[in-house]
Amino acid sequence: MTGEHTQWNLENGDHTHRVRYKLTENSTVLDVGGFRGEWASDIFSRYMCNILVFEPVREFHEYLQQKFELNPKIRVFPYGLGKKTETVDMYINNDCSSVYTGMTATNTEKVSIVGIADWFRDTNVEHVDLMKLNIEGAEFALMQEMFRHGLHLRVSNIQVQFHGFVPDSTKFRNAIHAELWKTHHPTYNFPFIWENWEINT
Repeated sequence: MTGEHTQWNLENGDHTHRVRYKLTENSTVLDVGGFRGEWASDIFSRYMCNILVFEPVREFHEYLQQKFELNPKIRVFPYGLGKKTETVDMYINNDCSSVYTGMTATNTEKVSIVGIADWFRDTNVEHVDLMKLNIEGAEFALMQEMFRHGLHLRVSNIQVQFHGFVPDSTKFRNAIHAELWKTHHPTYNFPFIWENWEINT
């Protein structure tokens, strides 16, 4: 365990940093990479806000639909968000499921991805108070696409887990940081664990 992981655990980061935001019942939250919905449940229990959960893996999506079916403020979508709209092979391995080849997986599944620019264009969501990204390596391309279209300016907080197994991940992360510093600032930063960038006021 690295020093960063030790400090994250000492600060109980999953139950402190990742859920402490200035949200209200009218806030809009995007959970990109919903898996089994623990984070969405934690956020809703604190703020009772509107949450959109994106999960392309069939097993996890069906689980989330059942979990939140009686909560009209949490909507679950059977696709992921990414750089572009496409169908891709997903290597299935619980919360490590990824589009990256070579990942340890029990099987593969074709899943639907909607491009982040397409999604914003086709929905009536003008502003996002908090966007969580945990998409096993696809976060780099998605965020670069957000910069290309200026979509990061519509998101008050970007909570992201970068993944080190992506080739040149440190270089890509540094490039994303360079863009984020122009409009946002970090409120916590645990490299390749979790970090949050809040828009400048």
